[in-house]
Amino acid sequence: MCILENNPRIKNKILQEPLFSESTKTGLLNSLLSKMRFIFSKVLTTKFTEFIAEEQGVEELLFFENKHISNHPLFTSFENKLKNGYWEYLLKKYPLFQECVENVIERTAINIEQCIKDLFLDASILQSHFGIRVAKKNALIKNLFLTEGCREYQLCSFIIEFDDHKKIVYKPTRAKTNTSWLALQKWLRAYSSPFVPLIPFTFEKESYAWQEFITKEQLKKKSDIKKFVFQNGCINALAFLLGAKDLHSLNIFPTSSGLSIIDGEAMFSPVIDRKYITKKDVMDCGILFTGAKIYLSNYQFIKRISDNDTHTWILNHRKEYIKGFKTMYHFFLKHKKKLMEDLTNPSGALKDFYTANVRFFINLMHNYSATLLNIRTELEHIENFEKEIEKISFCDASKIEEIQNFEKYHLRQFSIPTFYTDSNTTSISTIYR
Repeated sequence: MCILENNPRIKNKILQEPLFSESTKTGLLNSLLSKMRFIFSKVLTTKFTEFIAEEQGVEELLFFENKHISNHPLFTSFENKLKNGYWEYLLKKYPLFQECVENVIERTAINIEQCIKDLFLDASILQSHFGIRVAKKNALIKNLFLTEGCREYQLCSFIIEFDDHKKIVYKPTRAKTNTSWLALQKWLRAYSSPFVPLIPFTFEKESYAWQEFITKEQLKKKSDIKKFVFQNGCINALAFLLGAKDLHSLNIFPTSSGLSIIDGEAMFSPVIDRKYITKKDVMDCGILFTGAKIYLSNYQFIKRISDNDTHTWILNHRKEYIKGFKTMYHFFLKHKKKLMEDLTNPSGALKDFYTANVRFFINLMHNYSATLLNIRTELEHIENFEKEIEKISFCDASKIEEIQNFEKYHLRQFSIPTFYTDSNTTSISTIYR
C-alpha cells in the first residue's frame, strides 16, 4: 500500500480530498492495489505458489488460476509479506512492472482529480438531469469505484456513489453515440420492432460524459430466462447489422424492463479488412455465416446462467435465441429500404448513427493484452517484450508504418492503442473528430 500512499498526487491531493470519507479513500487505495495485482497477476500467481510450497514444505508446485488465489487460506499471510518489503523487492526484480505500476497510479490519480473538477463544474447538469445534488460538504462521496472499461490511454470510468446512495457513472472519454441510440430507439418503435434495446440516459460533454447508473437485476422467475435469451438473440441481430463485436456481460445488463446496452459505443465496430475472420469475436466465431471458410473450434460462446446458484446452460434455450435473432433479422429485411434511406440520407432519422465517430481497435483487444503480458517478466526478458511489439500489427491498411508506430508507442506506455473512425467509412485516425 505504501507505493500508492507515497505517490505525490495520491498523498497530497487524493488522500487530502475533503469530499472523500476515510472509507472512500481506503476503498480507492484497495481498488488501485487490485488493479496492480491484475497487471502483475502472472508473477503474483507464481510467487504465491512458491510461497505456499515454502510454507507447507512441498517440493512440487501446484499452479492455479490467479482469480482463485485470494480464496486460499495462506493468501493473507502472503499479503502481509508483500506489505513488509517483498513488494518493493518484486518491483526491482521486474522493472517493466514497476514502470507500469507508476504509470497506472499517476494516470488514475489525474483521472480522479479531473472527475472531481467536472463534478462541480456540472453541478447544475447533475441536478437537473440526474436528480443528484452536488454541494461542497465533507464526505459527500461515499464510494468511488474504478470500472474495468477504457483501458486505452490508461483511463477508467468511475461509478460515484453519494451519501444519499444515488449513483452516477463518469466516463472520461468522448463517446458521442447517445443521440444516435435515441434516434434508433425512436425508429424501432415507429416501425413496431419486436425488440427495442434499453439504453441509460447519457449527458455528453466535449471530452467526457455522465451516464445514468443501471443496476443489474436478478430474474424473478424461470420463465424470464426464455424472454431474456430471446432478447439476446435480437441484440445479436442488431449487432450483426452494425458490425459489432464487443458484446459481453459488462456491456449488456438484464433489468426488470429488459436488456439494457450499457456501452453503446461497443456496438459500433466497422471492419477495415474483411479478409481477416477471427474466431474470438462474437459475430465472427462461426455462429453466423460470414462467407469465410473456417472450422469452428472455439465454443466459448456457450455460456451458463445461474438460477439460485444452479447453472443452466444457455444452449438449453437455443430455440429462443434463434427465434430472437430470426425475428429481428427479418424485421430489418422487411424495412431494409427505409432503414438504408434513414441511415444514408443527410436529413434521415438515423443520420447521426451512420456518421458517428467512434473508437476502433485495429488488432483484437486479446492480441494487445497478450503482448502486454510480457510486462510481468523479469529483467532479462524485457527484449522479448520489444520483439512482441515489433510484430503486433498484421493489418493491411494504408499508412501502415504510421499505424504500427502509434501501436508500439502506446504499448510501450502499457496502454491499449486506440484509433478513431467514422461508422460509415474505412478510414482511421488517431484523433477524435
